[in-house]
Amino acid sequence: PESGWQIRGSITSASRAPATEELFSCGAHAATQTFDVGNPNLDAEQAFNIDLGIEKVRGDLTAAINIYRNNINDFIYAQNSGLVVDDFDQYQYVQQDANFVGGEFDMAYQLGRGWALTAMADGVRGQLDSDDANGNNQLPRMPADRFGFSIEVSGSRFTKGASNWILYSQWVQVQKQDQVALNEESTEGYNLLSAGISYHTMLAKSEYSIDLRGTNLLDSEVRQHTSFVKDLAPQAGRGISLGLTASF
Repeated sequence: PESGWQIRGSITSASRAPATEELFSCGAHAATQTFDVGNPNLDAEQAFNIDLGIEKVRGDLTAAINIYRNNINDFIYAQNSGLVVDDFDQYQYVQQDANFVGGEFDMAYQLGRGWALTAMADGVRGQLDSDDANGNNQLPRMPADRFGFSIEVSGSRFTKGASNWILYSQWVQVQKQDQVALNEESTEGYNLLSAGISYHTMLAKSEYSIDLRGTNLLDSEVRQHTSFVKDLAPQAGRGISLGLTASF
């Protein structure tokens, strides 16, 4: 559109039958360090979803905001029973009506020749429509809220004409997740800082890219709340990688 703005929305309805493992699991799962118990009486899920968004697509500043609400009847999820079987926490597949409300934000700003700044944020709340026997209506393993910034500088900022070099850095702050379900522990927040430099060139019949990247430069202890094994296996610490890609 001439204004540079877009408004969009959608309403969808979908159903999902229970997966085989949700119906018939009965044993230890080494990858998740859990003892899974299925439920052959599970019904199909029925979802009703509303999604609304607004986006600015022209100019030095572009941005998008999106919000959504998903109502799911008979939502299926793995619930920690609080029991330990064969040294693994027991998880039982159960179902209950649930709703998810969330939003996402993205922004990009061209600061000038060769400079670009971006920002992002997202978050979601997942709750059961009614409290369980212990007065808790939180769904397990919900992702924590996040926000972050990144900057990208092209080599053309320092030279005349085009450049094959790009320097970039990104910082993301993941919030503490203390909205937890029954028999679930909270997870501390953390900061992720990465940076790198890449070089890209094209020859007559080939294309080359070299990328030097540093990840988790602050060496933060990263435990993702969505992971079954977050208490046993945190994500990787500080790392440096060098990659070469060639296409012929």
